[in-house]
Amino acid sequence: MDGAGGGGASDPIFQGEERVDRTTRRATLLFQFFLFPLLIVIASVGVFLLFGAIGGGERSPQELLDAVISGGENVQKQAVQDLAVRLVEERRKVDQGKRKASEAFYASPAFQARLLQAYEGAVGEKRGPEREQVLAVCLGAVGDPSFVPALTGGLSVTRDPAVRRASAMALSAIPGDASVEPLITALKDPDDAVRSFAIQGLSQRKGTAVLVALRAALDDGNALVRMNAASALAHLKDPAGKALIASLLDPTWVDANVVKAASGTGGNDPDLRRSARVNALSNGLRGAWALRADDLKPLVEALARDADTEVAALARQVLDQWGSPP
Repeated sequence: MDGAGGGGASDPIFQGEERVDRTTRRATLLFQFFLFPLLIVIASVGVFLLFGAIGGGERSPQELLDAVISGGENVQKQAVQDLAVRLVEERRKVDQGKRKASEAFYASPAFQARLLQAYEGAVGEKRGPEREQVLAVCLGAVGDPSFVPALTGGLSVTRDPAVRRASAMALSAIPGDASVEPLITALKDPDDAVRSFAIQGLSQRKGTAVLVALRAALDDGNALVRMNAASALAHLKDPAGKALIASLLDPTWVDANVVKAASGTGGNDPDLRRSARVNALSNGLRGAWALRADDLKPLVEALARDADTEVAALARQVLDQWGSPP
């Protein structure tokens, strides 16, 4: 087995290093390429809020995994969180080219087999879905296609919504075609966040089936899911969602929909409201740059004069690159 980094087309406009301030970390987490329902994701995939806050102490990944499998309840709870942090950090190094996939600590077939054993042992635990949820994230971080059948089981509508969300997110992180069918199936999930994670995963794949599924998602009953589908199609150079991309370039629409939704779930936290606005508009800018449609350019030009300096700077970057090859 060999955990591989995620695929997908490069994004020359927004591929810079992630800033480390709290607001941008939250923004990058919840809106990287897509618009997820805000506190639904915070509540259901809470392990990500702990990244950087915990780090597993001095225990090795193998020791953490052993504790996840055989430790007491409290020991397991802390160990699985620490293990998730270590795995995601290692996967990030692989994706950024800082470490070869074959040299990652999780590349060992024995480690991967034991991690799958831990996940299967957590399925359906009476004490709650938390360990299964976090271990699904761990499987996704390793990214081995052999995990797809186990994670597909986590998408069953009989499973807890938090598990389904984590399973969809994990499947999205596993490269290759093995995840395509379960991700397409997840587009029918009753949970908005599950469908959005599925769209994110499909945006990294190619093929007729993927495009057909994403075009169908443009008619989803949830506005943010529709916007995610439009962004995914733009990322794949398909203009079917261009009208929705135009909405994401319209500050008035963003304020009335995305920012209002953020306020409804998170109160009037100004950081959350600004994160919602900046990321929605950035999402539109990504889509506009991918499509290079003439009728979208005036909207980008208007955003280059936006009062938010971050939005204006991103819009100017898009305009500077407008004539370059997609």
